[in-house]
Amino acid sequence: MEQLGSPIPDKQPLCKPNLQIIEEACGNYLRSKSGLLTIKHNLNPCIIHNGKNLSIRSLKNDHIVGIDEDEDVIVSIGLINHHDNLMVNGSLSKKITEPLIMYNIDTISTYFGDYQQGEMVYTFYLDGHTLLFFDGDDKLPCTYLFKNKFFCPGYGLLEFDEDNLTIQNAWQFVKL
Repeated sequence: MEQLGSPIPDKQPLCKPNLQIIEEACGNYLRSKSGLLTIKHNLNPCIIHNGKNLSIRSLKNDHIVGIDEDEDVIVSIGLINHHDNLMVNGSLSKKITEPLIMYNIDTISTYFGDYQQGEMVYTFYLDGHTLLFFDGDDKLPCTYLFKNKFFCPGYGLLEFDEDNLTIQNAWQFVKL
Protein backbone atom coordinates (compact mmCIF):
# COMPACT_ATOMS: atom_id res chain seq x y z
CA MET A 1 0.00 0.00 0.00
CA GLU A 2 2.83 2.38 0.85
CA GLN A 3 4.47 1.72 -2.55
CA LEU A 4 1.22 2.75 -4.23
CA GLY A 5 1.28 6.00 -2.28
CA SER A 6 -1.52 5.00 0.07
CA PRO A 7 -1.07 4.91 3.81
CA ILE A 8 -1.44 1.51 5.39
CA PRO A 9 -4.84 1.43 7.10
CA ASP A 10 -4.84 0.89 10.82
CA LYS A 11 -6.31 -2.33 12.11
CA GLN A 12 -9.92 -1.91 13.01
CA PRO A 13 -10.17 -1.92 16.82
CA LEU A 14 -11.80 -4.94 18.43
CA CYS A 15 -14.10 -4.46 21.38
CA LYS A 16 -16.24 -6.57 23.67
CA PRO A 17 -19.30 -7.95 21.89
CA ASN A 18 -22.89 -7.03 22.63
CA LEU A 19 -23.98 -10.02 24.73
CA GLN A 20 -27.62 -9.74 23.63
CA ILE A 21 -26.58 -10.14 20.00
CA ILE A 22 -24.33 -13.09 20.90
CA GLU A 23 -27.20 -14.74 22.77
CA GLU A 24 -29.46 -14.36 19.73
CA ALA A 25 -26.80 -15.87 17.45
CA CYS A 26 -26.04 -18.87 19.69
CA GLY A 27 -26.09 -22.25 18.03
CA ASN A 28 -24.32 -24.45 15.54
CA TYR A 29 -23.79 -23.41 11.91
CA LEU A 30 -22.53 -25.58 9.09
CA ARG A 31 -21.14 -24.91 5.63
CA SER A 32 -19.80 -27.68 3.47
CA LYS A 33 -16.49 -25.88 2.81
CA SER A 34 -15.76 -24.01 6.05
CA GLY A 35 -17.10 -26.61 8.46
CA LEU A 36 -18.76 -26.26 11.83
CA LEU A 37 -19.04 -23.03 13.81
CA THR A 38 -20.57 -22.96 17.30
CA ILE A 39 -21.40 -19.77 19.17
CA LYS A 40 -21.90 -20.28 22.90
CA HIS A 41 -23.29 -17.83 25.39
CA ASN A 42 -22.53 -18.62 28.98
CA LEU A 43 -20.37 -17.02 31.67
CA ASN A 44 -17.63 -16.66 29.06
CA PRO A 45 -19.12 -16.44 25.54
CA CYS A 46 -16.97 -18.15 22.92
CA ILE A 47 -16.79 -19.44 19.39
CA ILE A 48 -15.74 -22.96 18.51
CA HIS A 49 -14.65 -23.25 14.89
CA ASN A 50 -13.93 -26.83 13.76
CA GLY A 51 -12.95 -27.85 17.27
CA LYS A 52 -10.80 -24.78 18.03
CA ASN A 53 -11.92 -22.60 20.98
CA LEU A 54 -11.80 -18.88 20.23
CA SER A 55 -12.64 -15.70 22.11
CA ILE A 56 -15.30 -13.37 20.71
CA ARG A 57 -14.63 -9.75 19.85
CA SER A 58 -16.77 -7.29 17.98
CA LEU A 59 -15.95 -5.07 15.01
CA LYS A 60 -19.45 -3.61 14.74
CA ASN A 61 -22.86 -4.53 16.12
CA ASP A 62 -23.43 -6.94 13.23
CA HIS A 63 -19.88 -8.27 12.84
CA ILE A 64 -17.96 -10.42 15.32
CA VAL A 65 -14.69 -12.28 15.05
CA GLY A 66 -13.17 -15.31 16.73
CA ILE A 67 -9.63 -14.68 17.92
CA ASP A 68 -6.99 -17.06 19.22
CA GLU A 69 -4.72 -16.62 22.24
CA ASP A 70 -2.34 -14.46 20.16
CA GLU A 71 -5.22 -12.07 19.35
CA ASP A 72 -5.15 -13.15 15.69
CA VAL A 73 -8.49 -13.21 13.90
CA ILE A 74 -9.26 -16.80 12.91
CA VAL A 75 -12.88 -16.47 11.78
CA SER A 76 -15.03 -13.51 10.74
CA ILE A 77 -18.79 -13.69 11.32
CA GLY A 78 -21.41 -11.41 9.85
CA LEU A 79 -24.64 -11.42 11.84
CA ILE A 80 -27.39 -11.04 9.27
CA ASN A 81 -31.05 -10.42 10.01
CA HIS A 82 -32.02 -14.05 9.58
CA HIS A 83 -31.95 -16.31 12.63
CA ASP A 84 -31.05 -19.45 10.62
CA ASN A 85 -27.96 -18.09 8.84
CA LEU A 86 -24.64 -16.34 9.43
CA MET A 87 -21.91 -15.16 7.11
CA VAL A 88 -18.76 -17.10 8.05
CA ASN A 89 -15.60 -15.84 6.34
CA GLY A 90 -17.77 -14.32 3.63
CA SER A 91 -19.91 -17.40 2.94
CA LEU A 92 -23.44 -18.17 4.07
CA SER A 93 -23.62 -20.83 6.81
CA LYS A 94 -26.89 -22.46 7.84
CA LYS A 95 -27.95 -23.10 11.41
CA ILE A 96 -28.31 -26.80 12.20
CA THR A 97 -30.57 -28.35 14.78
CA GLU A 98 -28.92 -31.77 15.03
CA PRO A 99 -27.35 -32.32 18.45
CA LEU A 100 -23.57 -32.53 18.52
CA ILE A 101 -22.53 -35.68 20.32
CA MET A 102 -19.40 -37.72 20.78
CA TYR A 103 -19.05 -40.34 18.08
CA ASN A 104 -19.78 -44.00 18.75
CA ILE A 105 -16.86 -46.10 17.46
CA ASP A 106 -19.17 -48.99 16.53
CA THR A 107 -21.27 -46.72 14.34
CA ILE A 108 -18.49 -44.83 12.60
CA SER A 109 -16.20 -47.83 12.09
CA THR A 110 -18.46 -48.85 9.21
CA TYR A 111 -17.17 -45.74 7.39
CA PHE A 112 -13.49 -46.73 7.72
CA GLY A 113 -11.82 -47.84 4.52
CA ASP A 114 -10.76 -46.76 1.05
CA TYR A 115 -12.94 -44.75 -1.33
CA GLN A 116 -12.24 -44.31 -5.02
CA GLN A 117 -13.33 -42.30 -8.03
CA GLY A 118 -11.20 -42.89 -11.11
CA GLU A 119 -7.54 -42.58 -10.09
CA MET A 120 -8.30 -40.79 -6.82
CA VAL A 121 -8.33 -42.90 -3.67
CA TYR A 122 -9.01 -41.59 -0.15
CA THR A 123 -8.72 -43.50 3.12
CA PHE A 124 -10.72 -42.78 6.27
CA TYR A 125 -9.52 -44.42 9.48
CA LEU A 126 -8.91 -44.12 13.21
CA ASP A 127 -5.36 -43.76 14.54
CA GLY A 128 -5.52 -43.99 18.33
CA HIS A 129 -8.24 -41.46 19.18
CA THR A 130 -7.76 -39.35 16.04
CA LEU A 131 -9.98 -39.69 12.98
CA LEU A 132 -7.82 -39.29 9.88
CA PHE A 133 -8.47 -38.70 6.19
CA PHE A 134 -5.54 -39.72 3.96
CA ASP A 135 -5.50 -38.24 0.46
CA GLY A 136 -2.33 -39.97 -0.75
CA ASP A 137 -0.11 -37.11 0.43
CA ASP A 138 -1.37 -35.89 3.79
CA LYS A 139 -3.03 -37.41 6.84
CA LEU A 140 -5.64 -34.83 7.86
CA PRO A 141 -7.42 -34.90 11.24
CA CYS A 142 -11.21 -34.97 11.04
CA THR A 143 -13.79 -33.58 13.43
CA TYR A 144 -16.98 -35.54 14.02
CA LEU A 145 -20.04 -33.33 13.54
CA PHE A 146 -23.17 -35.49 13.82
CA LYS A 147 -24.80 -38.56 12.27
CA ASN A 148 -22.59 -39.48 9.28
CA LYS A 149 -20.91 -36.08 8.86
CA PHE A 150 -17.33 -35.06 9.54
CA PHE A 151 -15.22 -31.97 8.85
CA CYS A 152 -11.77 -32.26 7.27
CA PRO A 153 -9.51 -29.20 6.83
CA GLY A 154 -8.84 -28.60 3.15
CA TYR A 155 -11.72 -30.82 2.05
CA GLY A 156 -14.64 -29.51 4.08
CA LEU A 157 -17.71 -31.61 4.79
CA LEU A 158 -17.34 -35.39 4.48
CA GLU A 159 -20.55 -37.44 4.42
CA PHE A 160 -20.60 -41.23 4.52
CA ASP A 161 -23.20 -43.85 3.85
CA GLU A 162 -22.68 -47.61 3.65
CA ASP A 163 -20.86 -47.61 0.31
CA ASN A 164 -20.13 -43.98 -0.55
CA LEU A 165 -18.23 -40.88 0.51
CA THR A 166 -19.45 -37.45 -0.57
CA ILE A 167 -17.14 -34.44 -0.23
CA GLN A 168 -18.70 -30.95 0.04
CA ASN A 169 -22.08 -32.22 -1.16
CA ALA A 170 -20.53 -32.61 -4.62
CA TRP A 171 -17.87 -35.26 -5.26
CA GLN A 172 -18.82 -38.89 -4.77
CA PHE A 173 -16.47 -41.79 -4.13
CA VAL A 174 -17.30 -45.50 -3.90
CA LYS A 175 -16.02 -47.68 -1.07
CA LEU A 176 -13.59 -50.38 -2.22
